[in-house]
Amino acid sequence: MSEVSKLTASARRVLELPTENDLADEIGGYTDAFEQWAQSFLSRKERQLSDAERAELVELQQLHTQVITRAQGLKEDISHGLRMLKRKGKGLLAYTDVFPKQIGSMRPRKL
Repeated sequence: MSEVSKLTASARRVLELPTENDLADEIGGYTDAFEQWAQSFLSRKERQLSDAERAELVELQQLHTQVITRAQGLKEDISHGLRMLKRKGKGLLAYTDVFPKQIGSMRPRKL
């Protein structure tokens, strides 16, 4: 199995994941493998590609675009979730600020 085929399979695995729980880890693994492959592909001396290699690369390019689009969507979802958590946190802090900030154990002095 060639490196391009492995990357294609990895990209398909990322795109088939239904939930976002494992998606970040899968995308991270895919992008690391893609980066290593891209560096080795760009540094190779032979520039001629067969028709089969060209077809594999076109398919990889399409899948890579879909993976990047899904990753950007996940990034937006995460940032939206963080904003909502901050808003809820501010609401909780406003509620808890009604109470004293510090509880002392000493009795107040009599005047």
